[in-house]
Amino acid sequence: MKQTWNNIPVDHKKVREFGLVIFVVAGIIIPAIITWKNDWIITDVTGYLFAGTLAFMGICLLFTKSMYPVYRGWMMLALGMGFVATRIIITLVYLFMMTPVGFIRRQKAGSVYRTFLDFKTNSTDTYWIRRDEPYKKEHTERQF
Repeated sequence: MKQTWNNIPVDHKKVREFGLVIFVVAGIIIPAIITWKNDWIITDVTGYLFAGTLAFMGICLLFTKSMYPVYRGWMMLALGMGFVATRIIITLVYLFMMTPVGFIRRQKAGSVYRTFLDFKTNSTDTYWIRRDEPYKKEHTERQF
């Protein structure tokens, strides 16, 4: 965690952009959506959001160095969310793409592996598959 904290690049430009993005998203876009949903009636919430994010942007522009820990904390939160989201997406891809493909393949062609039941019923003595062609050294050197 400490090493990740130190590896987050921080400079004046990034902190200023961070303040501007927070102001645009939380101070302009979200209040505009709230106002639109309330039939264009400006509520206290929209005013507080606008004023708070305007102050935040001002601090980011004027006192950039004091906002370094806030920026780093926000980036740590983003890294954590990215870590979790990546695992969720990979799990969903496997669950909804790979599992049905394996299921359909087994339904159409059956299992391609010899199973424990083959051993138990003595239909086979080994998992080794006999080959008709003789061993050639070239097959080992160039497998594909």
